[in-house]
Amino acid sequence: RDHEARMTAPTVAADDAQAFAAGTTHVFDLTAGLGTISAGDFLLMFVGAADGVTFTEPSGWTELTEYHTANAAEAAVFYLVAAGGETSASFDISASETAAAIVWRITGNDAADAPATSTAVQGGTTAPDSGLCTPGTTEDFLYISAFFTRGSNTISAYPYADGNITVAGTLATVGGCWTQTTGSSSEDPGAYTKSGTQDWIAVTLGIFPGAAAAASNAVPSILLNY
Repeated sequence: RDHEARMTAPTVAADDAQAFAAGTTHVFDLTAGLGTISAGDFLLMFVGAADGVTFTEPSGWTELTEYHTANAAEAAVFYLVAAGGETSASFDISASETAAAIVWRITGNDAADAPATSTAVQGGTTAPDSGLCTPGTTEDFLYISAFFTRGSNTISAYPYADGNITVAGTLATVGGCWTQTTGSSSEDPGAYTKSGTQDWIAVTLGIFPGAAAAASNAVPSILLNY
Protein backbone atom coordinates (compact mmCIF):
# COMPACT_ATOMS: atom_id res chain seq x y z
CA ARG A 1 0.00 0.00 0.00
CA ASP A 2 1.02 3.62 -0.49
CA HIS A 3 2.73 5.06 2.59
CA GLU A 4 3.06 8.68 1.44
CA ALA A 5 1.87 11.66 3.48
CA ARG A 6 2.53 10.18 6.91
CA MET A 7 2.86 11.78 10.32
CA THR A 8 5.92 11.49 12.51
CA ALA A 9 6.69 8.32 14.48
CA PRO A 10 3.97 6.99 16.80
CA THR A 11 4.28 7.58 20.53
CA VAL A 12 4.21 5.23 23.49
CA ALA A 13 1.72 6.94 25.80
CA ALA A 14 2.13 4.37 28.58
CA ASP A 15 3.30 0.82 29.21
CA ASP A 16 3.01 -1.84 31.87
CA ALA A 17 4.47 -5.28 32.56
CA GLN A 18 2.90 -8.04 34.65
CA ALA A 19 3.86 -11.58 35.67
CA PHE A 20 1.43 -14.43 36.27
CA ALA A 21 1.44 -17.57 38.42
CA ALA A 22 1.03 -20.98 36.81
CA GLY A 23 -2.28 -21.45 35.05
CA THR A 24 -3.90 -21.70 31.64
CA THR A 25 -5.76 -18.37 31.78
CA HIS A 26 -3.93 -15.14 32.59
CA VAL A 27 -5.63 -11.77 33.03
CA PHE A 28 -3.67 -8.57 32.32
CA ASP A 29 -4.99 -5.63 34.36
CA LEU A 30 -5.13 -2.75 31.88
CA THR A 31 -5.98 -0.24 34.63
CA ALA A 32 -2.76 -0.78 36.60
CA GLY A 33 -0.27 1.28 34.61
CA LEU A 34 -1.63 2.29 31.22
CA GLY A 35 -3.55 5.39 32.22
CA THR A 36 -6.83 6.25 30.52
CA ILE A 37 -7.46 4.12 27.45
CA SER A 38 -9.28 6.19 24.83
CA ALA A 39 -11.05 5.19 21.63
CA GLY A 40 -8.50 4.69 18.88
CA ASP A 41 -5.56 3.95 21.17
CA PHE A 42 -3.46 1.06 19.87
CA LEU A 43 -2.76 -1.61 22.49
CA LEU A 44 0.13 -3.95 21.76
CA MET A 45 0.82 -6.99 23.96
CA PHE A 46 3.95 -9.16 24.02
CA VAL A 47 3.55 -12.32 26.10
CA GLY A 48 5.95 -15.14 26.89
CA ALA A 49 5.75 -18.57 28.51
CA ALA A 50 7.81 -21.76 28.49
CA ASP A 51 7.70 -25.45 27.64
CA GLY A 52 6.10 -25.55 24.23
CA VAL A 53 2.79 -23.83 24.97
CA THR A 54 0.56 -22.21 22.36
CA PHE A 55 -1.43 -19.02 22.92
CA THR A 56 -5.01 -17.81 22.46
CA GLU A 57 -5.47 -14.05 22.15
CA PRO A 58 -7.80 -12.05 24.40
CA SER A 59 -11.36 -11.66 23.15
CA GLY A 60 -11.56 -8.90 20.55
CA TRP A 61 -7.78 -8.76 20.07
CA THR A 62 -5.88 -9.91 16.97
CA GLU A 63 -2.93 -12.25 17.11
CA LEU A 64 -0.08 -10.80 15.08
CA THR A 65 2.24 -13.77 15.42
CA GLU A 66 3.43 -16.62 17.65
CA TYR A 67 7.01 -17.70 18.04
CA HIS A 68 7.93 -21.28 18.94
CA THR A 69 11.53 -22.29 19.39
CA ALA A 70 13.67 -25.33 19.90
CA ASN A 71 14.69 -24.04 23.32
CA ALA A 72 11.08 -24.08 24.66
CA ALA A 73 10.85 -20.32 25.21
CA GLU A 74 7.60 -19.29 23.52
CA ALA A 75 6.13 -15.87 22.74
CA ALA A 76 3.17 -14.21 21.04
CA VAL A 77 2.14 -10.70 20.01
CA PHE A 78 -1.47 -9.46 20.11
CA TYR A 79 -2.97 -6.06 19.31
CA LEU A 80 -6.22 -4.14 19.70
CA VAL A 81 -7.58 -0.83 18.44
CA ALA A 82 -9.29 0.29 21.64
CA ALA A 83 -12.94 1.21 21.84
CA GLY A 84 -12.09 3.15 25.00
CA GLY A 85 -12.36 2.21 28.65
CA GLU A 86 -10.91 -1.31 28.40
CA THR A 87 -9.99 -2.66 31.85
CA SER A 88 -8.53 -6.14 31.29
CA ALA A 89 -7.27 -8.58 28.67
CA SER A 90 -7.47 -12.32 29.31
CA PHE A 91 -5.25 -14.64 27.25
CA ASP A 92 -4.98 -18.41 27.41
CA ILE A 93 -2.08 -20.81 27.06
CA SER A 94 -2.30 -24.50 26.24
CA ALA A 95 -0.76 -25.84 29.46
CA SER A 96 -0.52 -24.66 33.05
CA GLU A 97 2.59 -22.48 33.08
CA THR A 98 3.78 -19.20 34.52
CA ALA A 99 3.81 -16.32 32.05
CA ALA A 100 4.75 -12.65 31.76
CA ALA A 101 3.58 -9.88 29.45
CA ILE A 102 4.08 -6.24 28.46
CA VAL A 103 1.35 -3.98 27.07
CA TRP A 104 2.13 -0.70 25.32
CA ARG A 105 -0.54 1.97 24.76
CA ILE A 106 0.40 3.68 21.51
CA THR A 107 -0.96 6.79 19.81
CA GLY A 108 -0.32 8.32 16.38
CA ASN A 109 0.03 5.03 14.52
CA ASP A 110 -1.83 3.72 11.47
CA ALA A 111 -4.24 1.09 12.76
CA ALA A 112 -4.78 -0.13 9.18
CA ASP A 113 -1.20 -1.40 9.12
CA ALA A 114 -0.39 -4.30 11.42
CA PRO A 115 3.06 -3.92 13.00
CA ALA A 116 6.02 -5.28 11.08
CA THR A 117 7.94 -8.06 12.81
CA SER A 118 11.44 -9.40 12.76
CA THR A 119 12.23 -13.08 12.58
CA ALA A 120 12.33 -14.26 16.18
CA VAL A 121 15.80 -14.74 17.64
CA GLN A 122 16.45 -17.37 20.30
CA GLY A 123 19.35 -18.20 22.55
CA GLY A 124 20.61 -19.26 25.94
CA THR A 125 22.99 -16.46 26.85
CA THR A 126 22.97 -13.31 28.99
CA ALA A 127 22.47 -11.13 25.88
CA PRO A 128 19.02 -11.40 24.27
CA ASP A 129 19.02 -9.68 20.87
CA SER A 130 15.71 -9.07 19.10
CA GLY A 131 17.18 -8.86 15.60
CA LEU A 132 16.55 -6.93 12.41
CA CYS A 133 13.06 -5.61 11.56
CA THR A 134 12.54 -4.54 7.92
CA PRO A 135 9.01 -3.15 7.41
CA GLY A 136 9.37 -2.82 3.63
CA THR A 137 9.04 0.95 3.34
CA THR A 138 10.81 4.08 4.59
CA GLU A 139 8.85 5.85 7.34
CA ASP A 140 9.16 7.50 10.73
CA PHE A 141 8.72 4.25 12.66
CA LEU A 142 8.31 3.46 16.31
CA TYR A 143 10.39 0.34 16.94
CA ILE A 144 9.80 -1.86 19.97
CA SER A 145 12.23 -4.51 21.15
CA ALA A 146 10.98 -7.23 23.52
CA PHE A 147 12.16 -10.54 24.91
CA PHE A 148 10.99 -13.37 27.15
CA THR A 149 13.26 -15.60 29.18
CA ARG A 150 12.63 -18.60 31.36
CA GLY A 151 13.47 -18.05 35.01
CA SER A 152 13.62 -14.92 37.13
CA ASN A 153 16.21 -12.52 35.67
CA THR A 154 17.23 -8.91 36.16
CA ILE A 155 18.19 -6.62 33.26
CA SER A 156 21.25 -4.41 33.64
CA ALA A 157 21.42 -2.96 30.11
CA TYR A 158 18.86 -2.19 27.40
CA PRO A 159 19.53 -1.52 23.69
CA TYR A 160 17.48 1.71 23.83
CA ALA A 161 17.33 4.45 26.44
CA ASP A 162 13.56 4.94 26.10
CA GLY A 163 10.80 2.92 27.70
CA ASN A 164 12.89 0.45 29.65
CA ILE A 165 10.48 -1.98 31.30
CA THR A 166 10.71 -5.43 32.83
CA VAL A 167 8.93 -7.76 35.20
CA ALA A 168 10.22 -11.01 36.66
CA GLY A 169 7.94 -13.77 37.86
CA THR A 170 8.89 -17.06 39.47
CA LEU A 171 9.82 -18.73 36.18
CA ALA A 172 9.13 -16.02 33.59
CA THR A 173 10.72 -12.65 32.79
CA VAL A 174 9.94 -10.15 30.03
CA GLY A 175 11.79 -7.00 29.09
CA GLY A 176 11.28 -4.29 26.51
CA CYS A 177 12.25 -0.84 25.25
CA TRP A 178 11.57 1.38 22.24
CA THR A 179 12.87 4.12 19.98
CA GLN A 180 11.35 6.60 17.51
CA THR A 181 13.07 6.99 14.14
CA THR A 182 13.01 9.39 11.22
CA GLY A 183 13.04 8.06 7.66
CA SER A 184 14.07 4.51 8.54
CA SER A 185 13.57 1.34 6.50
CA SER A 186 15.01 -1.14 9.01
CA GLU A 187 16.17 -1.36 12.60
CA ASP A 188 18.32 -3.74 14.63
CA PRO A 189 18.19 -2.63 18.29
CA GLY A 190 21.13 -4.68 19.58
CA ALA A 191 21.37 -6.72 22.76
CA TYR A 192 20.15 -6.54 26.34
CA THR A 193 22.21 -7.74 29.27
CA LYS A 194 20.40 -10.02 31.72
CA SER A 195 21.50 -11.88 34.80
CA GLY A 196 21.03 -15.52 33.78
CA THR A 197 21.68 -17.83 30.85
CA GLN A 198 18.20 -19.36 30.74
CA ASP A 199 16.64 -19.80 27.30
CA TRP A 200 15.16 -16.67 25.73
CA ILE A 201 13.26 -15.51 22.65
CA ALA A 202 13.26 -11.93 21.33
CA VAL A 203 11.55 -9.90 18.61
CA THR A 204 11.60 -6.40 17.10
CA LEU A 205 8.33 -4.74 16.06
CA GLY A 206 7.91 -1.79 13.70
CA ILE A 207 4.85 0.43 14.24
CA PHE A 208 3.73 2.44 11.20
CA PRO A 209 2.98 6.17 11.58
CA GLY A 210 -0.53 7.46 11.02
CA ALA A 211 -1.62 9.16 7.83
CA ALA A 212 -1.35 12.93 7.75
CA ALA A 213 -4.51 14.97 7.36
CA ALA A 214 -5.41 15.38 3.71
CA ALA A 215 -4.78 18.81 2.28
CA SER A 216 -7.77 20.64 0.91
CA ASN A 217 -7.95 20.87 -2.90
CA ALA A 218 -10.71 23.45 -2.87
CA VAL A 219 -10.21 26.35 -5.28
CA PRO A 220 -10.46 29.75 -3.55
CA SER A 221 -13.36 31.86 -4.75
CA ILE A 222 -14.10 35.56 -4.68
CA LEU A 223 -17.57 36.73 -3.82
CA LEU A 224 -18.44 40.03 -5.50
CA ASN A 225 -21.19 42.19 -4.11
CA TYR A 226 -22.85 44.62 -6.46
